[in-house]
Amino acid sequence: MTKKFRILSLSLASAVKLNEIPSPLFETVGARALENNCIIVAAAGNDSSRPSLPKPVSTPANSVSIMAVGAIDSQMKIARFSNAGLNPVTGGNVNLCAPGVDVISLYPKNSKNKSGNYYAMSGTSMATPHVAGMLALYMEKFPEKAAGEIWEWAESKARPIERLKYRTSETD
Repeated sequence: MTKKFRILSLSLASAVKLNEIPSPLFETVGARALENNCIIVAAAGNDSSRPSLPKPVSTPANSVSIMAVGAIDSQMKIARFSNAGLNPVTGGNVNLCAPGVDVISLYPKNSKNKSGNYYAMSGTSMATPHVAGMLALYMEKFPEKAAGEIWEWAESKARPIERLKYRTSETD
């Protein structure tokens, strides 16, 4: 918080059980970040196997004060692995979705990637930087807006997908 960052992007997740209460530590950190004009954006997790019942949003994204990002594919369909907002009473909503299937990324040459420095990867961790970047652009355009206002504005500009609460930015 002392560095005055406006956005923290967390491409990490740890599975939670249905109706599990979010970590008080992550909730405190997220709330404190918002109070200090910073949005923490975190991957919703990749524990689902759709079309069967999806798994709940992972920690730390399941905290109310941390923006949870789900993954969609190129057809605007929720990725089969993307976790869902199954614990809305305790947190755990997916706030926004972004491209997270077969995203080209830098990747070192190794036994998995023999052809070059790029590799197509999938996951909510690939979607999270898209949302963090979009928020950064909004913050740059509207520097007078507080982090909470930017969060609300981004959600209000998103459109529903698959008749679910999940949303994606209109700017995608």
